[in-house]
Amino acid sequence: MNIKEAIKKKGYTMQSFAEEILGVKRLALYRKIKGEVKFTKLEKEKIKETLGIDLDESL
Repeated sequence: MNIKEAIKKKGYTMQSFAEEILGVKRLALYRKIKGEVKFTKLEKEKIKETLGIDLDESL
């Protein structure tokens, strides 16, 4: 499952997940998902806790 699918499955919108969980703007989240910008260690931990996706293992 990719990040976008997991976000929707958990009932978040991309904007609400970006702002409420990661503390970033929606555009920043899209850029990170596309690989234009790297996720920080803290963001990876929050994604793992919230969505159950370990970005380090999925790379």
